[in-house]
Amino acid sequence: MSAFGGSSSLLQAMASQFASANNSLSNMNDVSLTNPQTNDTLAYNSGAGVWRNQPLAIANANDVAITTPSNNQVLTYNSTNANWANQNLPSGISTLSGLTDVVVATPANGDVLTYNTSLTKWDNAQPATIALASCGDVAITTPANNNFLQYNSATSKWTNTSLTIDSTLSSLSDTNITEGSSIDQNFLYWNNTDSKWEAKAL
Repeated sequence: MSAFGGSSSLLQAMASQFASANNSLSNMNDVSLTNPQTNDTLAYNSGAGVWRNQPLAIANANDVAITTPSNNQVLTYNSTNANWANQNLPSGISTLSGLTDVVVATPANGDVLTYNTSLTKWDNAQPATIALASCGDVAITTPANNNFLQYNSATSKWTNTSLTIDSTLSSLSDTNITEGSSIDQNFLYWNNTDSKWEAKAL
């Protein structure tokens, strides 16, 4: 038999009654709940020495300081205060010269932006004059009027050469003509066998 005799059932009943009376947060001595809502959190209030319910909101975070928020504001980190604070977005940049890495001085037609290593910025200038012969894949030798550039696969370069144009019918690859008095009043006809134009008398 128990040392308490027949009182074991009494102890069990008391324990059950104690548990049923104290099984909610609202009955805890160090908890103060006020109209709890869905998704509320408990936060400790050191001044009152109790845990209190509050909404889950950015403004309640310890490292956030929000003052009179307004539309389109953003949170930015303030390293001095070691917190996130609300502020307006900086005004947009509407001109090229407004960029921090660009310097534009008296722009003129045809100017281009080139990087200036001494300024570590992009600045405007007239484009440098580049000669065709200075290109690495071009080889020009004694250029003459009406020369053109032709690619040379052996040297992997574009070279200048004269444009030779055949000026007689007999020099064309698809004709079979011996020019002279013997073909006076002849006309050209197509020979399917030779695949050439040939002279023939009327």
